[in-house]
Amino acid sequence: MSPPPAPRMNLRTSRRTTLGVALAGVAVLAGCDLGDPGADDPPSGPGPSAAPDDPDAGLVEDVAADVAATLLLVESVRRRHNGLRRPLAELARVHEAHLEVLGSSRPSGRRPPRAGSSADAMATLRAREQRHQRLLVDRAVAAESGRLARLLGSMSAAVAQQLTVLPEERG
Repeated sequence: MSPPPAPRMNLRTSRRTTLGVALAGVAVLAGCDLGDPGADDPPSGPGPSAAPDDPDAGLVEDVAADVAATLLLVESVRRRHNGLRRPLAELARVHEAHLEVLGSSRPSGRRPPRAGSSADAMATLRAREQRHQRLLVDRAVAAESGRLARLLGSMSAAVAQQLTVLPEERG
């Protein structure tokens, strides 16, 4: 008599597991030091929005303004569409953290465009987030400071991750 067959394990990977592994990979890469530790910036040097003679100061201001405008849209969509408050909460927190690390304040004044339905709002928001993520990549490449480039690259990765978990637009 032969032994019973071994039970088959279901090796399906959930979305959370996939994202967790991806985030762990980003965290590992973010912790990697490429080259000489003191070659780009001294570790005790000022933050991203430091001195006015900093060659990256305009770039930081540009990124901070874009983060603020994007956060304003996220908050507007959350206020207008109750069903999107919870799904967009983490996205808002990501942008708030980005503003904080850039040394910038919360958005003010400007009103984002109105979108009628929640599907229209999500389509507008998704397009805005994609533009914002591309801007972060472009500015990371343009940054003269290696530390700022790594920060902007990390911010871009965070936005890209949030794009993967945004609710789908439904008409």
